[in-house]
Amino acid sequence: VEITCYRSRIGQVITNLITNAADALTEKNSRGKQNNEAFDGKIVIATSCSKRGEIPGILVSVSDNGDSVPQELHDQIFEEFFTTKPAGEGTGLGLAMCVKIVKDHSGMLSISDDESLGGARFELWLPVEAHK
Repeated sequence: VEITCYRSRIGQVITNLITNAADALTEKNSRGKQNNEAFDGKIVIATSCSKRGEIPGILVSVSDNGDSVPQELHDQIFEEFFTTKPAGEGTGLGLAMCVKIVKDHSGMLSISDDESLGGARFELWLPVEAHK
């Protein structure tokens, strides 16, 4: 299935999601090293055809086995200038930019806990044809 999109902009979104997953793994690994615990970080990227209502689209998920994002932060995580990273490390602009790009493509970006990996799962859904 092909979709109509600005490839470089959607590439930015996917790159940001993968980078955030890698950051979560690095953070968890650092804590594990301090406690002499081994940690095998995993990032899983999957794609599938998926409908939203009657609209056909593509679903891209990026999941990790880092620490999940607490449920109470799920709504805030996409707000501009909100970050879970320590002071001086995150700008809080990455996911806010991603949401804007996805909305410009008539898509959706969501977060949940990944049941199998135990970390965060971000889902990017884009319609096969933009409906504006």
